[in-house]
Amino acid sequence: MPNLICNVVWMPHYRGEADVHAGGFDYVSINGYGHELLNFDALNGKVYGFVQTRNSTVNINRLGAKPEDDFMDGVRVIFISTHEELGPVVIGWYENARVWRRKQPGLRSVPTHPDVKIDFQFEASADNAMLLPVSQRLLTVPNRKKGFPVKALCFSRTKATKCAHGCASSKSTSTRRSPDRLQVPRSQTVGAQH
Repeated sequence: MPNLICNVVWMPHYRGEADVHAGGFDYVSINGYGHELLNFDALNGKVYGFVQTRNSTVNINRLGAKPEDDFMDGVRVIFISTHEELGPVVIGWYENARVWRRKQPGLRSVPTHPDVKIDFQFEASADNAMLLPVSQRLLTVPNRKKGFPVKALCFSRTKATKCAHGCASSKSTSTRRSPDRLQVPRSQTVGAQH
């Protein structure tokens, strides 16, 4: 399964809350919200994800799609964000997601700005979405100085390859666990009934 690593703004729940930590995201600093604020808020059994990109596109060819494809299915989308003490960490992921080449028109509005629709580039079943509780966001991601460019997007076709920017993929010789091996109770998935 190809991996797509997305750097997003830090939020505790990604369910529309106002508790947003802008970090280095200019748009969030200026507007007070990011379009990823509902990345883990299920709507009709699905989650819809957003990451800020340069041209509002995702180069899905790097994941294995054909140039004429509008989307690619079967992608693991891994979301990372900057923890104020640990630096970049994995905050959650979608398994078996659809990744759109161009952002799709929003289905919902920003809670504090009803006139602003939230576009999306990813969608997955809520049962295949995992947001780690803040206390479990401990899987650190090497920063630029250690060889991992924490940019908006990083591609990896398999666990054995390097991503588009030369960063290490989720396969590692360290003892850190990648998202596909994290042991998180099923009851903590986004689509689970509480």
